[in-house]
Amino acid sequence: PVEVGRSYTDEGWGQRIIPFGEFVDRYLWRSADGRSKAAAGDGQHGDEESQTGYMAQHDLLAQIPELRKDIAVPDYCYISPPGPEEGTPVYEKRRRERDGDSNANALVEDKDNALRDLASRGNHKTTQTDRDSDSGVPADPIINTWIGPAWTISPLHHDPYHNILVQVVGAKYIRLYSPHTPASQIHPRGYETVRKDGEDGQSEHKIDMSNTSKVDLAAIELSPAESDMWEEMWPGFQQADYVETVLQEGECLYIPVGWWHYVRGLRAGVSVSFWW
Repeated sequence: PVEVGRSYTDEGWGQRIIPFGEFVDRYLWRSADGRSKAAAGDGQHGDEESQTGYMAQHDLLAQIPELRKDIAVPDYCYISPPGPEEGTPVYEKRRRERDGDSNANALVEDKDNALRDLASRGNHKTTQTDRDSDSGVPADPIINTWIGPAWTISPLHHDPYHNILVQVVGAKYIRLYSPHTPASQIHPRGYETVRKDGEDGQSEHKIDMSNTSKVDLAAIELSPAESDMWEEMWPGFQQADYVETVLQEGECLYIPVGWWHYVRGLRAGVSVSFWW
């Protein structure tokens, strides 16, 4: 499963099932010089051939067990980390679910179930409770692989699990914002309607996009001189505190549950993430 388009928040973003060799030839070798159509401003529109292709969040190691031998699970993934901090979005969402006050209903689907409904995205529906073993021994983490050219983008979002992101090949720029960053600065999305074509015609699904920010950080990076325009679009965001790093080959980054993070590929590369 390959994501085609600059970011899953963009109009025209989609997914394709293609052979791995075709993915490499079409999207990786084409971008071997480190450039991308996205960097030139046309990664959001145009035909598929001119867009970025990203094998994102796919359980590749289960699909090809031989590759699993190359990856060692960090010992940290077998500890019991603290839950989300009180007052943060993940904490509040779990509290509402415990209290039975969730907004979910028959028309509301999980964001990743609706937007990323291929088999590779099924892991999003696994809960921590489902993964804990009855013996008290921590279950194995959810392991996913990410392969793509330069300028692959994961827009600013947060996840419901603790995460260790490992850079196997290449490098990625990562920016993180505290889960305590006010909503007035981070600008989370809300419930959005997605239309889907099926055998019975077109159907509509409401999806919870509250774990993803409205802010287009890639656009801000490409045009920092347009500061006034970005301030008008997303008031207060440019004043929000953040930390940043470049994750190089062989390095790992721990991202606590609920931390907002934006990830951009600097070179063609391979990453592996461990959720627990």
